[in-house]
Amino acid sequence: MKKILLTFVLVFALFGANTYAMHPSWDTNFDGLNDCENDLTCDDSVDYTSAKIYKTSADFLAAEGDMCLSATDGCNNVMIIDGQLGAMTKMYCEDIYGSKGQEKWSCNSYDTEKINYMKHIIKNISNLTDKKTVLGGTWYVVDINWLSDEKIIVTFEDGHIQEKITIKKSDLVLEQEDDMRVCTMQYAPVCAEVQVQCIKAPCLPIQETFGNSCMAGKNPVLYTGECRDNVDISLFKRYQKYENYYLSTLKNIKSETLQDGVTKADDMIEKTKLMRFAQGFLEKYVTKIVFVKELFIKELTSRY
Repeated sequence: MKKILLTFVLVFALFGANTYAMHPSWDTNFDGLNDCENDLTCDDSVDYTSAKIYKTSADFLAAEGDMCLSATDGCNNVMIIDGQLGAMTKMYCEDIYGSKGQEKWSCNSYDTEKINYMKHIIKNISNLTDKKTVLGGTWYVVDINWLSDEKIIVTFEDGHIQEKITIKKSDLVLEQEDDMRVCTMQYAPVCAEVQVQCIKAPCLPIQETFGNSCMAGKNPVLYTGECRDNVDISLFKRYQKYENYYLSTLKNIKSETLQDGVTKADDMIEKTKLMRFAQGFLEKYVTKIVFVKELFIKELTSRY
């Protein structure tokens, strides 16, 4: 057990300052860039790795209502249904809001299916309309409004004129990777790195859960199990550079002890859901635990 604790300590102390991926709430037009760069309002004092905070539910819904499944006002959680507030918890929140009752709205979880359709629309808007641009310009999307789960109103312009079209989701065909592999239906989930398409660089990869490593296809597997919230891909990949060294420290540890370490790592990750720390700190903390857990699993797998 001392060796396991030593491994945790070594990995946790491996890096000091780290860079974090931008939180998706700061890129509502999915161009891979922070929205603040479009209106030149970026501020170095703002933590762009954490969710964007809105002062009112109206502001939040206008910006992220169409792509959010559940949200928080800083204390209570609320379901988002068709871009509107749904069922909400009713906890006493004065101690959290403060005497002035200041709410802090942000999204807890995103609707990845809708986001994929929105990205598809942004990428293919010129092919989705027969309207002609002025002076040979290029159409670009300025707003996507989901009227229902099926009907979408898209506003787009070319710098001279603005147009709107109504699109049915069922008429859209998302791009599928040309992969003819045949995989079993065994559920042994893995979290893989998926490169997304965007209009402007940088196009940051995302994490996606696949039923097993075969189903992940060409997407590089990051770690075993379903994708976790608060795992920083770039930080995880930095740790992977030292993977062989840390695996060598586990060779003489009993399998039972390693298995116990996997269980304890899961418990530690689960407990982070109750922690009220800054997003950046939680990302760093969870990423390190997930990395150590993956080391234990790889060493165990190599023995069978």
